[in-house]
Amino acid sequence: MPGEKSSTRISRESGSELLIEAVIELARTTPVARLTVREIASTAGLQTMQLKRYFGSRNELLVAVTNVLMKRIMDPLFELALPQIFPLLQKNEDVALRLRIVNHLLDEGVDPKSFENDRDIYLRIAERIAEVNNVGKRTARTYALLIQLVLQGNHLMGDVNGLTARQRKDIFDLLVVLGAGLKPSETALGW
Repeated sequence: MPGEKSSTRISRESGSELLIEAVIELARTTPVARLTVREIASTAGLQTMQLKRYFGSRNELLVAVTNVLMKRIMDPLFELALPQIFPLLQKNEDVALRLRIVNHLLDEGVDPKSFENDRDIYLRIAERIAEVNNVGKRTARTYALLIQLVLQGNHLMGDVNGLTARQRKDIFDLLVVLGAGLKPSETALGW
């Protein structure tokens, strides 16, 4: 149970899960830059040495957290149609949390290649887009990247740009309509 020190040995897998969940819990209310190894370990009911043993560093733990969040965000969406996906993404607080953690890590100088798992997930999304819209890989991948950029921009810059809830919904509604017109767009582009 988070917050209680464990006096019994726990498996590496269980300890890792506790630490990841502790970060998620803490990062919902605390800026990522302020999360300390001690606070994370304490919330997980573990010792700081366990965090270092399981992950090597705080940043490596944070990368693992981004992977867990990405999986939680995307796995339920793969079989849905685009009009169903965007409302779920808009309401999912893990999307903004993950982006905050990724931005923090990039600011800390973490190599962007640390997020290569994202590429695999977007390739799966692109495969689904190609299948549903009967378009080629290039079109599907480009559209999947457009979705990624819009999501990131919406969460990172939406507030700065004063986007209202209605404007955010309009953006995703437009993406849905554009998605339905991928085949003619692909033809027009000669892809």
